[in-house]
Amino acid sequence: MTREASLNAYARFYETLTPETIGGLHALVAPDIQFRDPFNETRGVAALERVLAKMFEDVVEPKFETLHTMTDGAVGYMKWRLVYRPKSGGQCELVGLTELHFDEAGRVTRHIDFWDPASQLYERIPVLGFVLRKIRRRIAA
Repeated sequence: MTREASLNAYARFYETLTPETIGGLHALVAPDIQFRDPFNETRGVAALERVLAKMFEDVVEPKFETLHTMTDGAVGYMKWRLVYRPKSGGQCELVGLTELHFDEAGRVTRHIDFWDPASQLYERIPVLGFVLRKIRRRIAA
């Protein structure tokens, strides 16, 4: 499988992710995959499965949409949108970029998520959001 095909398969995995399909991760990633996002840093398939399972515990109906993908050698990039409902109600959206590293077999060995938790998450919390918006305005050019 080409790296581009591996990237597309990985993107499809996330776009169709449900609690029942988390186990499909084994076919796409190396056993010792490194995963990092603003809240987690893990190693191994079981650890990444726990991160994904926790997402389904914490929010309602999370749905990933792949906006753009590209590969460059053994590295791929995936721009995505996650729409979900917090348990408190409403609807939220996160937009981020994932850097993926592939081994020779096309399995993902590193998954690094880049997204801004301050503007996309923390600023929605009433008191904390007020403080963060004031800080942002103060240091803006």
